[in-house]
Amino acid sequence: MKIPQYGYSGIPSRPPPPPPTDDDLVNGFLAEAEALYGPRFPGVSFEVQVLPPGGALDTVFDPVANHAIIHRPAGLAEHDRIGQLAQESIHVLSPATPNEAKVFDRGLATLFAVRHNYFPAFDRYDYWAALLAVDWLDRICPDGIRQMRVGQPRVALIGANEMTEACNALPPYAAHFPVQPI
Repeated sequence: MKIPQYGYSGIPSRPPPPPPTDDDLVNGFLAEAEALYGPRFPGVSFEVQVLPPGGALDTVFDPVANHAIIHRPAGLAEHDRIGQLAQESIHVLSPATPNEAKVFDRGLATLFAVRHNYFPAFDRYDYWAALLAVDWLDRICPDGIRQMRVGQPRVALIGANEMTEACNALPPYAAHFPVQPI
């Protein structure tokens, strides 16, 4: 009996599919975030602008136009691109101007990025502190963020009282950190 031979057949395999576009990723993240935290702020639209390598990673919200622009640097590894867009998509779900942004915004965005295996740099203590506060809130009140956003869909505008009303397990003193400006 002849032994079969396995190995390269000489026939090339299909090329891998192209990576998803930035818009496709953000739309997918928004659908996932809406399932977790409630609907997107009504009527908000978004676009992704790719900046030169080393450029800013942020989301700029124009409340007059109800439009968010996600900036991301070019030349990112795919893992970084996905993680950073996951994080910034929360700022489309719940937009804030720079003057409105709170620790809660930063923590929720970072928590969502962590769900996608993307973590802040070790020396970004501000992101780690925000992440730990919002992760703890999410663990003690798994539906708390969704409940808070029913009355106020923009996380930046949720106050300490709304937090403790939506999450009875949250001690009042613990609600003061997430509402601090960043």
